[in-house]
Amino acid sequence: MKNKEQLEQEIVELEARIGANDRLQELAKVELTTSKQKLADVSKIVLPAEYFDKMYQAISWGIEAFDFSDTDNYDKEFTIGYDNQIELENLELKDTSELADEIMKKVATLFVDASEES
Repeated sequence: MKNKEQLEQEIVELEARIGANDRLQELAKVELTTSKQKLADVSKIVLPAEYFDKMYQAISWGIEAFDFSDTDNYDKEFTIGYDNQIELENLELKDTSELADEIMKKVATLFVDASEES
C-alpha cells in the first residue's frame, strides 16, 4: 500500500500527464484546422495577382451597369408622419438576382467557358 507522499506524487505526475495531453490535443486541433484549410485551398483555381484586379474591375463595371435609379427594383413602404408628410419608412432591393446577373456578365468576360470550346 502506498503512503500519503507517494499518492500525492502520483497525483502530481498524473495531473502533469493530463496537462501534457491537453496541450497535445490543442496542437492536434490546430493542425487539423490547418490541414482542412489546406485541403480546401488545393481545389481553388490559382490566379495571378493581377487577375484579382481584373475581377474587381469587372465587378465594379457590373455594379455600375445595374440601374439603381429604376424604382421598380425596390420594395417601398410609405407612412404618414405626425406633420402629415409622407415618409419613406422602408426601401429594400427586391430582386438581387438582376444585380448578380450584371456582375456575372462582367466577370464571365474574364473566363472562357470550357464547354463552349471546340
